[in-house]
Amino acid sequence: MSQGFMTQLDLMGHIQHLESLGELRAAANLYALWINHAKANDKHFALFNYGGMLQNLQRPQEALEAYAACIAMKEDFPQAYINRGLLFEKLRQDAQALQTWLSLVSRRYMEKPPSDEFLTMALNHMGRLQEKLRNYAQAEQALEESLSINPAQPGVIQHWVHIRQKACQWPIYKSLPGISLAEMKRYTSPLAMLALTEDPAEQLLNSQSFVARTYSFREEHLSKGRVYQHPRLRVGYVSGDFREHAVGFLLPSLMDGHGKAYELFAYDYSPEERTPLREHLKAQVDHFRSIKELSDRQAAELMLADEIDILIDLHGLSSGARPGIFALHPAPRQGTYLGFMGPTGMPWFDFVIADRNVLPDELAVYFTEKPLHVEGSFLPMVSYADSAPVVTRAQLGLPEGAFVMGAFGNTYKITPEMFATWMRLLQRIPDALLWLVDDNEATTQSLKAQALARGVASDRLVFSSRTAHPEFCARLKLADVYLDTYPYNCGSTSNDVIHAGVPLVTLYGKTLVSRMGLSLLSALNSVSNATRTYSEYEDKVLELSIKKKAGKLPVAFPRGEPLRIGQALATLDQPVTHVVKAHAPSVTKRPGVKLFQICYTEEMLHSIPAGFGVLDNLSNERPDWREFWPMRNYLMNHALEDDVFYGFFSPLFSYKTALDFEKISEFALQHGAENDVLIFSPLWDLNSLFLNSFEQGEFFHPGLLSCAQQFMHAAGQDMRLSELVMHGDNTAFCNYFIAKKKFWLHWLELGEKLFQCAETQGTGLAHALNQNMLSSHDLIPQKIVIQERLVNILLAGSEFKSKSWSMFGLPCSVTPLSQYKSLAVTANALKLAFAKTGDALYLNEYHQLRDKVLKDSGIFELAQARDEVLSSK
Repeated sequence: MSQGFMTQLDLMGHIQHLESLGELRAAANLYALWINHAKANDKHFALFNYGGMLQNLQRPQEALEAYAACIAMKEDFPQAYINRGLLFEKLRQDAQALQTWLSLVSRRYMEKPPSDEFLTMALNHMGRLQEKLRNYAQAEQALEESLSINPAQPGVIQHWVHIRQKACQWPIYKSLPGISLAEMKRYTSPLAMLALTEDPAEQLLNSQSFVARTYSFREEHLSKGRVYQHPRLRVGYVSGDFREHAVGFLLPSLMDGHGKAYELFAYDYSPEERTPLREHLKAQVDHFRSIKELSDRQAAELMLADEIDILIDLHGLSSGARPGIFALHPAPRQGTYLGFMGPTGMPWFDFVIADRNVLPDELAVYFTEKPLHVEGSFLPMVSYADSAPVVTRAQLGLPEGAFVMGAFGNTYKITPEMFATWMRLLQRIPDALLWLVDDNEATTQSLKAQALARGVASDRLVFSSRTAHPEFCARLKLADVYLDTYPYNCGSTSNDVIHAGVPLVTLYGKTLVSRMGLSLLSALNSVSNATRTYSEYEDKVLELSIKKKAGKLPVAFPRGEPLRIGQALATLDQPVTHVVKAHAPSVTKRPGVKLFQICYTEEMLHSIPAGFGVLDNLSNERPDWREFWPMRNYLMNHALEDDVFYGFFSPLFSYKTALDFEKISEFALQHGAENDVLIFSPLWDLNSLFLNSFEQGEFFHPGLLSCAQQFMHAAGQDMRLSELVMHGDNTAFCNYFIAKKKFWLHWLELGEKLFQCAETQGTGLAHALNQNMLSSHDLIPQKIVIQERLVNILLAGSEFKSKSWSMFGLPCSVTPLSQYKSLAVTANALKLAFAKTGDALYLNEYHQLRDKVLKDSGIFELAQARDEVLSSK
């Protein structure tokens, strides 16, 4: 080196001395002087340190140049790549940051590759930044490459799982070398786990595992032994979300619910923003403290000095949490609320704020925190001023006549099971659209591909970009129904949905996070929209689509009152009490039965059987649809009760069956609990001596089977009608049956598809459905013969259970088959045996018996005569 210049070792000594004196500028100048004039083979060390010092002096461009010079001098010096990339990221030059780290990773196959430590470090930074940019495919690829180098990275596994969730890459857990499924689950973040499992024990174990490996705080009890005697109880809220955020939007109602008995403190570390909401929150509390620049201990000491009685965390295990404050116990009582909707597993929390719907006693055992129950819903219901401009469907690509199903929850909350349910709804409701948030290109494309894989055209999904909260609330009003996610229900968004006047349909389970919708709907007396199974969820949405057609879509309005948090906090010093439900003595409840007679004339109104209601069809607007029309109108315009049997009978029902209200009610009492449909069908000999009602219909109405099969295809059903083997307990004649609400919804759904097919002009199927055929010397459209068999299509599946009145208590047909009653009973028994066992011997025996009866009865001659009459018309 040049004479007169110090060695690099001496340089470092001088630099350290200047730094100890706070003379950073002088230290930087000394670095620059030495670098420019000294000659040393290891000058890259000084360049690297100089770059770090320039960063501290807020001279980023010079720091970048120093790191670049370091790399130019020593290409295999990985630290410079890492720091240069981080500085590019800080300057929001993301492409340059990614390219810098990629340059390091690309040296993996050089003669002197970077160590695994630096390779994984660069890949992890790439994955983290790509995740931040919502480039999930690239983020996943980077993290998988990192894990292929070193599988023992719990934090990387955690991010990899959540990235796949947000990108809707199903299944979330896939095979990776060196990582077991158990490890993937163990290292899944608690937030991600809320959306991945409906098992409360698994959520608790996951949170406890996360806390144990993530937080190494030494627990202290700064407030131990302190008892304050304040005129008003002092309550402190700790949050980084005193702003326009999902949590922040709910806080005004929370603060209003304390009453005058409390002195409120806000300990804030939110990003600063000048919004009306933030200013309003500041005005709602007595003391607004900023702890953004304070360490956890400094913040805890401030709270101790404020003599806080109750300290409440609004983050839990969610991003931005500061659990180190609570580990110091700056308040005698500490709880968690709102920010994380599950068990935190943190030992420094005493209670969690909840309600008895969202966290009943039997589920509280899966929380380390004891529940502090509030009255009503634990989620505040907030009303917003409608300040956003009016938004129209046309502006967002939503057809005016569509049944729009909104689902704007975070994409990581969408599970394969939930998405499959939504796809079935699109198939069941022909005019329905699924309206989703366009969160990022990768997720949107993934969901479109998933829809196509399930047979749903991608244009049935409409994606809208994220927007500001006021406009988001305005957009919500365009939806006909909001579809909640499961097992992670929407929280703050559900409040927006209710305020928009849109029906919310939710599914609840055994975890707090899966019962938030139940909590809100219970408080609104709209609990019927809270369902327990995916099937019930589908049926509820279907029911609402039917009510929209009838112009009777129900709306549940917000309570308009603050959360009663003050009343709950007042009970903290009281002993915990458990609500014990009294068990009433077991009483057999008589199932409800509502029977109606369809009336076409004034005379019929005066001959209604006792116990029957009137189903008025005097106007007879669509005589071509016969009895389907008044039944359809009733079902579309009335709210059916869940455990009531409904029946809609023709005026000839009592005459043909000799059954009255009392007999039907008694039969419902005996068999209603275990069945969905009860059948009272005459003409049972026809049902017994034909394989199913469609084969029987084809015999008397040639062409019916082909037309019905075409309809099944158009309705999205793959059932082969000619192959159905049906018996007396699942075959009904026309509308000679009673059924519960669930069945009638499915019946109406299928009926609406038939209606649409018949009403769609210009198709071959519509022509066939409207073609007349001869029946009992009367011409009726083929669509009616199919409509009368919709009940049998549904009963042919396994979803519904049915039971028939005794055959011998009902009349037979007036065909030649009626003289073979005993053989008809035997034939029915053989079909029933085949249905229960699947043994082909029963079916073979049946065919031999029925073929002989049909031949001996002379019914073929009757059919020939019928054809002659039909051909003459």
